[in-house]
Amino acid sequence: MKINFYFLFLIPFFLLVSCECVPDINTPKVIIPTDFGNVKFINAITDMDSVDLCAGDEIISIKNMYDSADVRYKEIASGLASIRVQSSEDSAIYYNTMVELKKDAYYTFIAYGTKSRTNGLLLRDSIENPVPSNAYVRFIHLSPDSPEIIYSLGNLLFNQSVKYKSHTSFLPIPTGSFSLIIKDSGNGNEIKKIDNYDFKPGKFYDLILKGYYIQPNTKELTCQVIEFSK
Repeated sequence: MKINFYFLFLIPFFLLVSCECVPDINTPKVIIPTDFGNVKFINAITDMDSVDLCAGDEIISIKNMYDSADVRYKEIASGLASIRVQSSEDSAIYYNTMVELKKDAYYTFIAYGTKSRTNGLLLRDSIENPVPSNAYVRFIHLSPDSPEIIYSLGNLLFNQSVKYKSHTSFLPIPTGSFSLIIKDSGNGNEIKKIDNYDFKPGKFYDLILKGYYIQPNTKELTCQVIEFSK
């Protein structure tokens, strides 16, 4: 009788040990992305010296400065992605949007406007059959009070006018040292000039007009030249 008692006691124990637990069907699964798009971030918000730029819950670019640019591409899972601009101090959100990122594609995301009215511009960084001996330039107009402009590089005049919140495609130029001259497309007056900038073979350049044309103001008008390659 005593033996039967111990036998009956051990049966549930062995059943418990030999049982292979099946995960709950409601257990959340961690999905690790394997496909990525590539994004570089630029801060052109006139009254924010630095911001954090985030993708989903991750801070991709910490304290992105107005006067400089982190030109390294950051990997973000391809597909529909949440891009957020927030304060570097208290994480207050200034701008939030959803974008579609293609696998292995390259992009530039520019945060612009003001702290109270932040906007975002996503540009595809692509060109078909680039010539390695050329440089390629793209002009981006993000100065809120500047007129519609035209610009020239040395003796190269680009007749395409560019207005606020618009941009050109990448345009090929010969390499070398050129002065960049930006003019009011309406009256031809010069509004900004950069002397003797060295444009290198195989490089891409964003020419970003930002800040305020009318002074005095928080940020004076400037043209930020960002050199990068892919």
